[in-house]
Amino acid sequence: PINNLELFQGDFNIDDESLKNALPEIFVNNMDEIKTSKPTTPKNRRYDHILFNGIKLIKTETIDTALTDHFPIYSEFEL
Repeated sequence: PINNLELFQGDFNIDDESLKNALPEIFVNNMDEIKTSKPTTPKNRRYDHILFNGIKLIKTETIDTALTDHFPIYSEFEL
């Protein structure tokens, strides 16, 4: 991490609002997560997740109008 800032995002292939139950070891050092309430794929799956630490989430939105196998997730953070 640079200055205690961490940001991980990706297709985890875990269809859940949170990764906490499946990967609890990620959260032992105060890692936070954007809860995925909306599907991130056209097949109504929530595979894509964003984890962060050392920054403040301002807003996030899933762009479900994009024609792709995974919808873009737009997120803004404050340092």
